[in-house]
Amino acid sequence: MRMSPSATWPADHRGEAIERSEAARLTVLVPGVELRSMAGAHNGARGLFTGLLRLAPGVSYPYYARSFTEALIALEGEAGVDVEDRRYRLGPLDAIAVPAQHPRRVVNLSPNQPAVLHMALASATPDQTWINGRFTPAEQPAGATGRAGAEQVRRRAAAHPFELAPRALFQDLYNAELGTRGICGGSGFFEPGARLPCHRHEFDESITIVQGTATCVVEGRRHELSDCATALVPQGRCHYFINLTLEPMAMIWVYAGDMPDRIIMDESYCRELVRSP
Repeated sequence: MRMSPSATWPADHRGEAIERSEAARLTVLVPGVELRSMAGAHNGARGLFTGLLRLAPGVSYPYYARSFTEALIALEGEAGVDVEDRRYRLGPLDAIAVPAQHPRRVVNLSPNQPAVLHMALASATPDQTWINGRFTPAEQPAGATGRAGAEQVRRRAAAHPFELAPRALFQDLYNAELGTRGICGGSGFFEPGARLPCHRHEFDESITIVQGTATCVVEGRRHELSDCATALVPQGRCHYFINLTLEPMAMIWVYAGDMPDRIIMDESYCRELVRSP
């Protein structure tokens, strides 16, 4: 993190948005494939979209392309992602980032269990184009990291964890240094009592709680999040997360920027603020 010399960031009058997975907008993309919209233009996000992609057993999301970067992180089940003719199996919290225009397909490899993935896009509004090309996916080695100039795969086991705050371990899963443009993201694991310091960003952030219960504090406003609930925190809003429970808590975070940029603020900025119009 870098220190902020003063509170002179551009005013942004958007407040945070909290989306509960059970109440989020549900879209059926194709039969057996559902998308719950967690952060995006619909709740005020700029430069990013995040959602929960659920595939019924044995179902695939057919080949498509987007006009911006897409990143997928496996949450549940046995998921595979085909990029052209290359298939990557994703384990829990493994990630793949696919650049614009590259054909890709998402596959539930289990015949009897659903698969759930966290989706992040470098745009507040999803778009897609169906691809009719003929591909015969070949299974890639378990340690495959993708292809230069194309998809980038990051395995949770290979992502170096670092302590962002005492007992709060983070892993970067996709960013500019790892070959991804437009967005960056990763995971965070909080032991009981762990918390981040008060901080802000120069871009919007989406945070999805994938394990346990988190308390999100945004300028004095407190929100309890669990079961894949998502907080959209607009740029410049001072905030932090804390695990006030006796069980571990884990999150997936996404920024509308190529690299994380967490700016430490005095704790007073995470209390209720009154900003000039």
